[in-house]
Amino acid sequence: MTAWDSSTRYCASLVALLVLILGTADARAEPEGVKANWTIMVYMNGDNNLEPDALLNFAQMAEVGSDEHVNVLVQFDRIAKYASTKTDTDPDWSQTLRFHVKKGMRPIPDLAIEDLGEMNMGDGKVLGDFVAWAIAHFPADHYMLVIWDHGQGWRLPSNALPGDSETNRSVGTSQTDSQEPTIAAGTPVPRSTDGAPYRSASNDETDKDLLYNSEIHEYLVSALGGRQLDVLGFDACLMSMIETAYAFRDIAQYMVASEELEPGQGWNYREWLRQVKSSNQQDGESIARITVKAYKEEYGAQNPNTTLSAINLSHIDSLVSALDALSAELIGLLPTHLNQIRAARSSVKEYAPRYSFYHIDLIKFTEAVIDTVDNPALLTAAGEVKQKAGNAVVENYAGHNRQGSYGSNGLAIYYPKSRSVYLRDRYAQKGYNKDNYYYPVAFVQEHLWADFLHRYWRLVPY
Repeated sequence: MTAWDSSTRYCASLVALLVLILGTADARAEPEGVKANWTIMVYMNGDNNLEPDALLNFAQMAEVGSDEHVNVLVQFDRIAKYASTKTDTDPDWSQTLRFHVKKGMRPIPDLAIEDLGEMNMGDGKVLGDFVAWAIAHFPADHYMLVIWDHGQGWRLPSNALPGDSETNRSVGTSQTDSQEPTIAAGTPVPRSTDGAPYRSASNDETDKDLLYNSEIHEYLVSALGGRQLDVLGFDACLMSMIETAYAFRDIAQYMVASEELEPGQGWNYREWLRQVKSSNQQDGESIARITVKAYKEEYGAQNPNTTLSAINLSHIDSLVSALDALSAELIGLLPTHLNQIRAARSSVKEYAPRYSFYHIDLIKFTEAVIDTVDNPALLTAAGEVKQKAGNAVVENYAGHNRQGSYGSNGLAIYYPKSRSVYLRDRYAQKGYNKDNYYYPVAFVQEHLWADFLHRYWRLVPY
C-alpha cells in the first residue's frame, strides 16, 4: 500500500480516535491505496500453546514493517493463557485482531485496524473472510498467504504437547481428545498437536475447532474469486506432502512447507521480510525460493533436523499421473515382489521419528524401489515419478540429520509400514480410506496410491 501524505495520516488518526470512542471496529479499516507489489497475509492462530511464538514472530515482522511496495497483514488470535503481556502499554487480550504491520508496531488492540472479537480460527470461513478482506483493502500485483500454526500433514495443524529438547510445530502423544495439554513452565512447545488429534490445521483452543485441507480449499476458492495466490506458505510442521500439494494446486502457484517438524519459533520473519523487501525479483518463484533460503540461514547451523521446500504446484497434476502409473505397477507386482517392495519401504526413514505420522520422502522411496525391485516396467515408472517430483521442487533445504536415509528431497507421502501401524494411527481418522466422506482427502479419493497401500497392508498385517 502506498505511503500516505501528512494530511491523510492526520485524517486516519481522527478516524482511529472516533473508533476508540464509538467502539466501531469496521471504521478502523484503512482506505484502499495504489497497488503494492506484494500483499503478504499471515493467518496467525495463537489461540493455543504457540501463543508465545506468535508474539515473537509478530515482533520480528514489526522490526521490518510494511512499506509502499509490501503490505504485511496479520489476523492474530490469542488466548492470553500461555503468554502474559499484562502491562499498562501491552495489555493481555484474547480476541482476534487485524493488523497492517508497521515498523515498530506492538500487537495491541489500540493499534489494530479491526477488532473482530473472538473468532474461530479453525473455521474455513474465517480464513476466507480474512483473505477476501485483505485483497479488497490492500490490492497488490502479487499475494502470499501464510497459514501459521501447528501442522500434521495431509489433512493439515492442531494443539501441542511437549516434545523432545527441541521446540516443534507438530507432535502427538497418548492423551485423549478431551484432555487439555499439560505444558510445564519453560517446556518447548511442538508445532503439531494432540488436543485435536487428527491431521488438520489451525487449532483454535477457545472454540475447539480446526481446519482440514478440503475446508481450506473450499473457502479460499470463494475468497480468491478465480485468481491464484502467488505463494501459499505453511509455517507449520509436516505440510510438504504430495497430499497437501495436490489439494492446493489450483489455489496457488507455489507452496512453501516442511517435510519435517518445524521449531516452535517457526520462520524468522525479520530476516525473511528483509530479504523479500530487498529482492529485485518479485515474482512467486523468487519469493518462494527466498523463504527456503532464509529458513536455511536460520536453522542450517543450529538445527540439523529441519527441512523446507518450495514446490511449483503447476507440476503436481503431471506428478500424480506418474504416481498413478507407479501405484498400478506396484499393485501388479505385490504377488511376486512383495518382499522387495517391503524392503524398499523399510529402507526409508519416517519423519518425526518419535511420533506417529508415517510420512516418508517420495523421491527417496522411488530411489529405493529402483535399487531394490528387479522389474523393468516398475523401474521405468519409479524413474518417471522421481523426475517429475524433482521438477516440482524448485528449492529445497534439508539439515544434515534429515539427509541420508530420510532423503528430504522436498515432498513427502504417507506410507505406514503395515496394516497394524495404519490401524494404530489415530491421527488418520480414516482419512486414507476411499469410503471416508468426513472432509475427504482429494488425493486419496481421486488417485491410486491409497489403493496400493490398502492392498499392500492386506499382505503385510504386522
